[in-house]
Amino acid sequence: MKKLFFRALSSFLAFILLFAPVSATSETVSDTSSSTLSWEKLEEQIKAKSPSYQILDKNISSIEIVDYTYLYNSMQKQLNELSSMQSYLLESGDREKLNTLNSSMAALRNTYEDIRDGKLQRDSDDAVNQLRNMQNQVISAGQTLYITILSLEQSLADGERGLSALQRALTEMQLRHTLGQVSDIKLKELERRYDDTKSQLKTLENTITSLKAQLQLLIGEAPTGEAELEALPSVSVDEIASLTPETDLIAAKQKNYSISTAAVALEKSEEDVSDKNSDYLSGSIKRYELTSAEHTRDAAKLSLISAEQNFEFSFRNLHRSVLNCQQIWENKKAAAKYQQQLLALSEKQYNLGRISYFALLNAQDNASNALSDAESAERDLFSALNNYRNAVMYGFVNEQTQEG
Repeated sequence: MKKLFFRALSSFLAFILLFAPVSATSETVSDTSSSTLSWEKLEEQIKAKSPSYQILDKNISSIEIVDYTYLYNSMQKQLNELSSMQSYLLESGDREKLNTLNSSMAALRNTYEDIRDGKLQRDSDDAVNQLRNMQNQVISAGQTLYITILSLEQSLADGERGLSALQRALTEMQLRHTLGQVSDIKLKELERRYDDTKSQLKTLENTITSLKAQLQLLIGEAPTGEAELEALPSVSVDEIASLTPETDLIAAKQKNYSISTAAVALEKSEEDVSDKNSDYLSGSIKRYELTSAEHTRDAAKLSLISAEQNFEFSFRNLHRSVLNCQQIWENKKAAAKYQQQLLALSEKQYNLGRISYFALLNAQDNASNALSDAESAERDLFSALNNYRNAVMYGFVNEQTQEG
């Protein structure tokens, strides 16, 4: 549980600090003191109201709005005009102005040729892909935070139930102490344990409030920490059975940013080798320069292979995690059902006067703990399945170590 919490928290904060330090002002957040959040609407709210997401969206728009056809034609016109000016300066003999003009024309011609060859457009596409990948990770960070908060709330409920059990044990021990059956030291030890548990639960409450405030800020609401999170949707066993990992892997690889970046780097290195080969044949560069470009291309090939292999390994781990979480969930459900049966038996025995009230309360705690374990296992399964979905839809993996 602690690993899940700190991983989610550090992931979330990294994205927020990377994208924009947004202050909780009336201009950026809704004026509300409390809210009810649901998983079904979380992604929609992040896209619509998250300052971090919207900043990335604006950056994407600023890139996509560029009209390269207009730029190409405009630069062609400018080059023609500069060419006429160049002829005039040649005739006038003004070398200083001519050199300045030649430098400007060279820079403009390079950009012109990059647009003509599609290089600038590819660079823009790469930048957009990177920004969209960051947007998807913002969504994933919000989802992880949502699940983490629910997990911690369940831990709080379990802790409060444990605190109640400690209170009962303390009451019993105080009675036995009064009768001289328990020493002062043992009583103080249990009292210290009770106080420590109570303090830890208070710390957990504060942590949950802080994480809720961060989640509210992410979706553009006032970070009051008073939000109520609805339960996660039920896990669909049929969906798990219908997963097609090999087919899904193909789709996921096409959307993975690391693979895409490696493929672009390989394409550029191959173009560089082609250009260097032409320059070498024309005698404008040395052989070692061509050889260096070839080594860079070979390294890019290996980088692409490595990126693909790493992603395939991680993706298959995601699928295995789903299946493992499913079997853990089934096991915990069976254990919870068994504890419910024991509780029913204890209730009958209590009604017949065969067990004490404390024994009945212990049976109730055991049944509640088993049910909590089953709910936690289902949440882990939902999280693993959501990570798998994100890998297929967005092309990135968010692996979590699932503990049974």
